[in-house]
Amino acid sequence: MKCRLPALLILLVFAGAAVDYAFKPTVALPPAEIQSTGCPLKISVCQLKNDPKAYNQKLVEVTGFVSHGFENFHIFDPACESWPDPWLEYGGTTASGTMYCCGVTAERSRPQPLVVEGITVELVDDARLKEFDKLIRSGTDSVVHTTIVGRFFAGELITTHSVILQRSS
Repeated sequence: MKCRLPALLILLVFAGAAVDYAFKPTVALPPAEIQSTGCPLKISVCQLKNDPKAYNQKLVEVTGFVSHGFENFHIFDPACESWPDPWLEYGGTTASGTMYCCGVTAERSRPQPLVVEGITVELVDDARLKEFDKLIRSGTDSVVHTTIVGRFFAGELITTHSVILQRSS
């Protein structure tokens, strides 16, 4: 059985205006078959945050609030614990342009497709992505209610001086 994927494919990594923006897939499949067919697992933000290792490197569909601004491109749900929220990034050669510390620039493209943990993360760059991108860039800080599909990377838990960080390798 073939699954129809949404046009918006975003990388999710742990680490304004309110608009409702969603897309529903056309097929519901059991979890094992979903991953073997390339269809996303439909999960909540809370499930993702409560058991990140269970979804590591999996294609997931998540509905929540996407927050975008300086040092901020996350998906969250107010019903979940507040920290950490999964970090988002576009795949392919399109970068989100999210500005954050340590030498990262606000570039909107990269010379090579994004590769995380040896996996090339693709991006469907179409009108739906452009609409989403325009919404999250509508102000200095924006929040958009949306359903996204992306490859999730749980990263590695790092504890330093009582600060816990989650990073992707």
